[in-house]
Amino acid sequence: MLVSSLTAQHGRRPCTTLIRLLVCGLLWGIGFRAESLGQDIQQQEEDALWQAAQQVASSTVRIETFAGLEAQGNQPIQLGPTTGTIVSADGYILSSAFNFLDRPASILIQIGDDRYPAELVAKDHNLKLVLLKIEPKSPLHVPEFLSQADVRVGQWAVAVGRAYNANDINVSVGIVSATHRVWG
Repeated sequence: MLVSSLTAQHGRRPCTTLIRLLVCGLLWGIGFRAESLGQDIQQQEEDALWQAAQQVASSTVRIETFAGLEAQGNQPIQLGPTTGTIVSADGYILSSAFNFLDRPASILIQIGDDRYPAELVAKDHNLKLVLLKIEPKSPLHVPEFLSQADVRVGQWAVAVGRAYNANDINVSVGIVSATHRVWG
């Protein structure tokens, strides 16, 4: 009798209303949990990318290049800092050719608190890369390089450098857009 009088007053049964309220509460809870899971996944991605950057941080160097002596004041002109990656324990370093368009008069490599003079050993004009050489005090840390066969389109890519501050790494994240590309 009570059910039929409620149905007559409101046009629906109390069970239906209760079920609707429960479904709304459940959906709200799922939405709240999904947002929390999304934040958890985002934090896990950020942590994984930071860990990847930290694995190569000790192999990432800061490079300072200087042009010849300036006519006014007899001071060397700094071309601006760039960054490089140690590729051999005995002191070979790979870098972009950006600061090496002309042969700089002086090249300094900073690894931690140590600074080393460097020699420009080779230049690849097609790939826009240079190979530098220093004489380190002790063997340098070389990162583990990924095989070209293991690189896939769509993978995350992490670029690490030390251009802005020798003590802090700069990290950029992107996606591999192509493989076997000659011009970058």
